[in-house]
Formats: sequence, structure tokens, C-alpha cells
Amino acid sequence: MGNFNSHHLKFDCRSIESIEGKAWGEADQDSYLVRTCCKLAKKQLGEFTIEDLRIMIGQEIALSYLMPYALEKLAEDIVAEGHYYPGDLLVSVLNVSNDFWEHHSEYLNFLKALIEKQKTLLFENQIDYKVFLKLHYEK
Repeated sequence: MGNFNSHHLKFDCRSIESIEGKAWGEADQDSYLVRTCCKLAKKQLGEFTIEDLRIMIGQEIALSYLMPYALEKLAEDIVAEGHYYPGDLLVSVLNVSNDFWEHHSEYLNFLKALIEKQKTLLFENQIDYKVFLKLHYEK
């Protein structure tokens, strides 16, 4: 199974703001999630934690930049855990809209291969991946 140059990713000093070339500013809502996403947009990608990835991917923010990080983390530990439960990062990745996967077949194929390889561990952790595979099996 290939990788996404994790050595480079770990030392990525860029932020979502710098990549996108626009300032996110301060949160304009009194919501933990909105405040957190605005804060994470300023954070260096190489410093993202599992929880940071889970939050941003769950909101489908900057997926094309963050998905390689998430897939590398999942390749290291498919049940990588943020603040909720073992596998919560994978569940966020599995719930990403089909539109993203249709335009990023290399990520889709990597994830499908990873799931196939780790089915027993996913079953043991009660992570339902079958709907995802069924939706993307023929792609």
C-alpha cells in the first residue's frame, strides 16, 4: 500500500489559512465547533492531532489538504482515537460526502485497501464500514 509522504506531512508548517490564501478571522458565533474550526484554520498542519483532524474532516473543511494526513494516521492505527472513542477519526472519514471520493480516487482506493486489511480490528471495535464499501465497491 502506498503512502502520502508522511515525513513531509509531519513537518508541514502551512496552515489552512496560508494554503487557501484567506484569513478566517475570529469566530462570529458563540459555538464551540465554530470557534474550534476557526482556531484550527490557523494551526500548522504538521501539528494537527487526531482530534483536530476528526473535527475538521467531520465538517468537511479543507478535505483535499487534510485527507492525506488522516489516511496516514489511519495507516498507522486504523482505530486512531480523538476525544470520543477508538476509531472516531475513521468514522469521520467514512462519513465524508461521496462527491469528495468521486474526485479523489487515489484516496478512496487507499482507504478501501486499508479497510480490507483491517476488517477484523474494525469488527472488534464495532466500526461499521460496510455501507461505505458498498457505496464505493465498483469505483
